[in-house]
Amino acid sequence: MRRQHFAWTYLVTASVFTIYGGGILIYNFQKKNYFSVLSFAFLMFGLGMFITYLVLFLCSYFKKKKLQNNKPVEETKKVEEELVKAEEKKEEAKPAEKPVEKPVKKATSKSDVTYVSNRVDYRRPSSRSVETVYVRQVGYGPVLRINGNRILDMRNNAYYRIEGSNVNLEGSGPAFEISSNRIRAAFGNYLYEIYGSNINKVYGGFFASVSGSYITTFDSSIKLEVDGDVSQKQILVIAALIFGSY
Repeated sequence: MRRQHFAWTYLVTASVFTIYGGGILIYNFQKKNYFSVLSFAFLMFGLGMFITYLVLFLCSYFKKKKLQNNKPVEETKKVEEELVKAEEKKEEAKPAEKPVEKPVKKATSKSDVTYVSNRVDYRRPSSRSVETVYVRQVGYGPVLRINGNRILDMRNNAYYRIEGSNVNLEGSGPAFEISSNRIRAAFGNYLYEIYGSNINKVYGGFFASVSGSYITTFDSSIKLEVDGDVSQKQILVIAALIFGSY
């Protein structure tokens, strides 16, 4: 409240100096035909106050805007770190698998004795692991995380699972349905389709293009960076989640 009061007082003072100096200066030129140094000084002082206020206002405005743009990036990074820590704890908490012993055949008589090795078979964990792929919106940060057929929307912490031609929202039910190169809302209209490197609206024409690891809308308002390999189904789900329905 005090800052606002000071700003108004400052602007009123600047206006008084500017109007008074400019008015007297114009009056002297028109009526007496001479230059008043004092009036010119008042005018310059008032204009200087206006310029100073404008510079300070612009600096404050751009500083606030920069802080607002950086805030969602920091929040998404924090959410990403918490999710990674949670997954690491789950992996550490998994119990070790017990070895499976082969049964030993009992001998019925001395002549029928057969010797069976007490070899134990261990189930080796698969060396293949599902690649984690992040989808980042340029200028904002990660928005989606893909682990195989499971996709996490990091903006609202919602998990989606691709199961055949259906995309289910975990804990809720069907969210989308994929048919060949098209995707539509569950029990709704078709949304997007893929033709070559283009993503088209089914009822609207060209909408975005896929080039390398980037997906860019036709007007460049949204640019996504995908840091790994994704399938056609995954690209359709990315389009449906990020670009939404229309």
